[in-house]
Amino acid sequence: MSTRNNYQSGLTEVTTSLIIVVTQDIPELAVEVIFFAAQGGDINLWWWLSLIGTTVHFVVKMVWMIYTYRALHGLRNVAEGREKDLATSEVHQHAEKYTHHVRTLQVVPGGKEEEEEEEGALFSDEDVSKLTKHCKYIQFVDFSSSGITEVGVNVLTRCRQLRHMVLDDCQKLRNLPRGISNMRHLDKLVLSRCNSLESLAKSISGCVALKSLSCNGCVKLTSLGGISGCIALKKLHCGSCSRLTSLGGIGGCTALQKLSLGGCRSLTSLGDGIGGCTALQELYLKNCCSLTSLGDGIGGCTALEKLYLFGCGSLISLGDGLWQLDIRQVSLNGCKKLDMASTVNLIVLHFKNIEVLDIGDTDISVLPEGLGECAALQTIRVPSHFKGDNFPHDLRLKLEAQGCEIL
Repeated sequence: MSTRNNYQSGLTEVTTSLIIVVTQDIPELAVEVIFFAAQGGDINLWWWLSLIGTTVHFVVKMVWMIYTYRALHGLRNVAEGREKDLATSEVHQHAEKYTHHVRTLQVVPGGKEEEEEEEGALFSDEDVSKLTKHCKYIQFVDFSSSGITEVGVNVLTRCRQLRHMVLDDCQKLRNLPRGISNMRHLDKLVLSRCNSLESLAKSISGCVALKSLSCNGCVKLTSLGGISGCIALKKLHCGSCSRLTSLGGIGGCTALQKLSLGGCRSLTSLGDGIGGCTALQELYLKNCCSLTSLGDGIGGCTALEKLYLFGCGSLISLGDGLWQLDIRQVSLNGCKKLDMASTVNLIVLHFKNIEVLDIGDTDISVLPEGLGECAALQTIRVPSHFKGDNFPHDLRLKLEAQGCEIL
């Protein structure tokens, strides 16, 4: 038996969504009838009509709950192999009958691991097409760890109400189709661990409502060039994209608030485009071991407050633009090529509202007394050679007096 029959379709939250949609007019009708009766002044008529309205509402709810249960049960039987294969006409009829009002569709793998490795065992583009053909109102799909390709994703683009699309660990997905530009309501897209994904097509710029994009672990991804039109994007996660060398059109993401690029070991510079991210508040660049400079474009990120450069061992310059900003939290732990003495002096001079400073595992030999004037400083992490009595006594007193924790 093919592993395809061992997939389980979990259609969660469908019952609630379906009931709300189907019965939303019944309570309004009952209220209108009751109000009419109340105006007439006949308390008995008002009581009977309110009872009838409530009863009708309850009966309709129960009928649709039973109908929905049978729908889910039927699809579960199909998916688990207790009925015929997805490719048969009988299953096609099941999909047509039961998926019209589906809001959420998730396919999770089941069965033995050795079966999953069989050729063609993964949930395919054809399966996606048959299962979603009649899902006119679907809003959430999760085809993680499936065999979906660009063709299957293109099928999903006909679901115009789709808001969340999760394609985690889809090893056959190499590119995004042009049709994705038609997904005007899509606000969350997960493409993490799609190890064959090479680029984000320009068509993704058509996703004007997209707020969250995750490409973590896409090891073949080299550029983010297609995202310039994602004007609503607020969160972008591209951690451990080991071949990523360019942030491309990121400057067009003017609403971006959080950018995570940890572990992008081929990234050497952020480029000038980063200056267009005027709403950026958090920037994570942990273990970007080839990064040498932030560049002057960083000065355009006027809302930036949190900067994490932990483990950026090749970093030699933070760029002049950085000192124009009001950074509240900064981590330079492990940035051993950075001139830490002059860097800390610049931090004291420009970052008047600094709250967290991490300079652990660096070669700084002298802590400037000016650190004691950073009144907002709450936590400071220093290299091991400043531990205990080696920490300057007067500076310690100043910092502890303002409640700063020394780590």
